[in-house]
Amino acid sequence: MGGGGDWVTAVDVFAVAGLFYLMLLAMPGGLTLVEICILVSGLVSLVAARVIQILVVRKRRRNNKTGLTKKQDVH
Repeated sequence: MGGGGDWVTAVDVFAVAGLFYLMLLAMPGGLTLVEICILVSGLVSLVAARVIQILVVRKRRRNNKTGLTKKQDVH
């Protein structure tokens, strides 16, 4: 299942998404198509950056366990 750090990143993403949404709601005139596109592209890039960060950390952890094969790594 992975470490507890995954939950922190998920919470971070939701918090930032909530802030973006509140900022857009505060704008007069509500959401236009352009604002929705900017919001979606920003969230996608944020999530992608987090996923890459998680994968890099996991790869480093696995590389740090010297002398273990993948079969031995599974508990």
